[in-house]
Amino acid sequence: MTGQGRVTQSGESGALMRRHYRPLSEKELSDDVVGRLSETMRGVSLRRVTRQDRFRDGQYGLEFELTAQSFAQPLRDTLALVRLDVFSRDSVPVFSEKTRRTPVRLRPVDLTDEVELELPAHSLVDELPPPSQLTSKFGTHERSFEVRDQTVIFRRRLVLRNCGVPANEYPALRQFLVDAAKADRAAVVLRR
Repeated sequence: MTGQGRVTQSGESGALMRRHYRPLSEKELSDDVVGRLSETMRGVSLRRVTRQDRFRDGQYGLEFELTAQSFAQPLRDTLALVRLDVFSRDSVPVFSEKTRRTPVRLRPVDLTDEVELELPAHSLVDELPPPSQLTSKFGTHERSFEVRDQTVIFRRRLVLRNCGVPANEYPALRQFLVDAAKADRAAVVLRR
């Protein structure tokens, strides 16, 4: 399977992304992106990866084209599952404790992902997850899928506010982040 992706972060999260990727050589950049993509796909290789530094707009991003030998998870008969949250799974903070006694500092995140997966000629989309939109006082999370010709397009936007979260509001923050992570793991069902 082949595909392309775009990851863009704004503000402080964009500055952190810039700080991580800007000093890398082309080989180090490619190795880093392949490493991240390999967490969700087997046999991934990059055809191209480019940096998108829009310093004046406060944005930094990466665009990439990839091929993967084993991207779909086979199901019974002629069905397969495909998850398209391929690059930035680590962008949603994880708070494993169920309760807290002290406040949490939530760092700002403004992340936009778009992944396009070109389907092989013999595959079609059997089922798409419905769009998801989550809103809380801590931020927003939007995720959608679209089919255009033989291409599945996944879009996601995650915005987290820069704020302190009192211990008594921690369960609501944790639930919002759990719900966002679940929404990201939604799968497309393909028929072969």
